[in-house]
Amino acid sequence: MTPETLAHTLRRMAGHINHLRDAIRDQPLRAPRYSQTDSHQSHGGPKSPTNDHDLDYLNDVQARLKEITCNVSEDLALVIPHNVHAHGHWTAWLYRNRNKLPQLSWYEDLTDNLTDIETELSVKIHPTDPHEVKLPDYATAEEIARAHNITPRAVRKYCQKHHITKWKIEGQTTYSTQAFNKTRQ
Repeated sequence: MTPETLAHTLRRMAGHINHLRDAIRDQPLRAPRYSQTDSHQSHGGPKSPTNDHDLDYLNDVQARLKEITCNVSEDLALVIPHNVHAHGHWTAWLYRNRNKLPQLSWYEDLTDNLTDIETELSVKIHPTDPHEVKLPDYATAEEIARAHNITPRAVRKYCQKHHITKWKIEGQTTYSTQAFNKTRQ
């Protein structure tokens, strides 16, 4: 993996981590699960007002990134500033030192690990629907209609209205599924 590709991966990873942090911070707080009057027995003590599963996951990812960063800093004799330790900006530190990382004897393993973490974060933030139909880059109106549970006529009208690129492939009119999905969001 080139330093430029690694830079893109690290930027996406930082974006995913920030998205997850914001989602945790923006969750409405739930009331604790216990009775103030002791008229009802509590079942297992007070319940946390936050989503502990997401918080635990974020802490796990940060711990893995910290371990990777510390190994990199030791092997390359680089210093990790205090603010990185205090705030957990591991991806930022890796990004700043991305041009030095290819010097590592385990650079390929590093990039594989970072790519796996980025993919994992992406799936965590944007889970795929198990019933979602995977479409190729260009699909017919009928295929798009089936995937989105609408009529082929509606697809054709929508594509015409929004100037979605269409191509004739093997005698069939196909539309750019990426452009179709992008304009529908």
